[in-house]
Amino acid sequence: MEQIATRYEDVNGHIHPPLIDMIAINHIIFDELHVFLRITDRLWELVLAEIKERDLFNNLTREVIMKEMQQLKVSFCFWENKESHNWEYTSLMGDDKEKVLRFFNLKLLFRPSRAQLIRNLWDQFYQIYCAIRDNTTDPGQLKIQAIDWLSLFLTPSQGDPNDPRTFIQGLYLPSHVTPYIHALVYHGWELLEKHKRWGLKAFSCSAVEKKNHNQVSTFFRKTLKNGGNPLKRKSAIQEIIEYENRTLYFTYNPLPESKKIKKLRI
Repeated sequence: MEQIATRYEDVNGHIHPPLIDMIAINHIIFDELHVFLRITDRLWELVLAEIKERDLFNNLTREVIMKEMQQLKVSFCFWENKESHNWEYTSLMGDDKEKVLRFFNLKLLFRPSRAQLIRNLWDQFYQIYCAIRDNTTDPGQLKIQAIDWLSLFLTPSQGDPNDPRTFIQGLYLPSHVTPYIHALVYHGWELLEKHKRWGLKAFSCSAVEKKNHNQVSTFFRKTLKNGGNPLKRKSAIQEIIEYENRTLYFTYNPLPESKKIKKLRI
């Protein structure tokens, strides 16, 4: 890591010095949950970008997408930012992203051949994600599977773009590859081989993400969302921690039921 930090320009794939150079490079491992979330985000962004590039991102298309999300029981909507006038959309949680990745009907947005090509890309990514979470996966097979998926991701176009009879549109460009995609394809199998005893799932941050989700939900549900209770001069984070402590205490220390006096009116 010291050599990379001082001579990073001489190392392939490095354009900046490491942010955390005090940790040995063989002690670094990615979180399989974030690999899934960020790559799924990228695949969805590329679908929307293609629709916008074809100038088809209109009210009808947005309505089609929202109806399909409703079919999948995923809470999703578009809205226009009043300041930038850009269209924004709901940020999905992990379970909802998995539903979209596995079951969204792409034929509603693209011609059948195009939809099938993108569907193959999505399905193969999900298979790789499941493989890295499985302790029995063969690292060598995962390496082949991941490189094949990247080749599909980078499928080039064929033929003359000006001749619709011969032109076959490819998928995406090398510039669309993200660090998470690189890490999955070129280092996922290495990490699986190194940590095969426990599996990559043992290093998952899903519990931390769940706690973060619960804390955010508590913030919007239980606090004043303006810095805490102004009368008690408590910050919102202090209110959240105190609320969590009370919940934990009474979960493990249930109070005895008090005998209530019943009053009868005659």
